[in-house]
Amino acid sequence: MPESKNQEHGVGETTNAYGSIKIAEDAVAGIVSLAAAQIKGVAAMSGSMASGITEKLGKKNLAKGVKVEIEEQDVKIALHINVEYGVRIPQLAQEMQNKVRDTVQTMTGLKVKEVNIYVQGISFDHLETVEDSAENKETQEIDGEEFRYLFDLPSASFEMEQEKTQVIFRVTGVGHGFGMSQYGANCMALNGETYDQILAEFFFRTELAKFE
Repeated sequence: MPESKNQEHGVGETTNAYGSIKIAEDAVAGIVSLAAAQIKGVAAMSGSMASGITEKLGKKNLAKGVKVEIEEQDVKIALHINVEYGVRIPQLAQEMQNKVRDTVQTMTGLKVKEVNIYVQGISFDHLETVEDSAENKETQEIDGEEFRYLFDLPSASFEMEQEKTQVIFRVTGVGHGFGMSQYGANCMALNGETYDQILAEFFFRTELAKFE
């Protein structure tokens, strides 16, 4: 039997000597969700950023936070997830992309073209909890260096901006770890300190001298 192209949107179809095999997007979404659940550090699958709905991983909500698009033999996948506090997000995302791609391709025979990961929240549920109070429920604070480490940013000097379903980090410096800090020097100058005071702060045990 000659191979025919799939004409039904949202269904991956293959043909063989015995007939056709159709795989629905919902079926692939279930495979994706179960594969993602095996990655250590994934706390939950999420709905869209706008809805703010988050569901714990479970059989009743297999497709929550997963979007699958099938076009003939090609599959595009998007996952919206919450991760546990303390994990390295770039490494987790790459591990999830590899796991999801390999699992879907092995189980369905379809070709995965894209696996896009959207991290929409940080979960603190796995940490030891203290006495429940309104204050503890409402806020969780981490410093800039810790946040930088979580998201693998090159500097703790950054700004965050939300655009639709994405959060964009704009990093303003990398930092070399020695010499004069441009931000520190600028702050001292704004506070009225002179150039020689600023230089003495960063380059101690040195003297300023005129060259004739």
